[in-house]
Amino acid sequence: MLHKIFGIADLIVAGAFFLNNWFDKSNSWFPNNIVLFLAIYLIVKGLFFLVSLDFASIIDIICGIIIIISLSIHIPLVLAAVVLVFLLQKAIFSIIS
Repeated sequence: MLHKIFGIADLIVAGAFFLNNWFDKSNSWFPNNIVLFLAIYLIVKGLFFLVSLDFASIIDIICGIIIIISLSIHIPLVLAAVVLVFLLQKAIFSIIS
């Protein structure tokens, strides 16, 4: 049950990252505070599960850092797509398992 909750949370992070990253940064209508909070959640969750030496936790931490960096600078579209695809596939697999 807990992995389904984490899957839904990953889906929310992916959605917020998509909304914040794929629209014009100068006219951003999506609050950066929400994305920052969700990125910090992703990093904390990754650190919590890093004890078990889970590879996905390391990627969670990296994705959280990339999301935080994307709040201040424009990251390449390919990097944003990789982060988004990782979060989406992780969320979908967590929800259906």
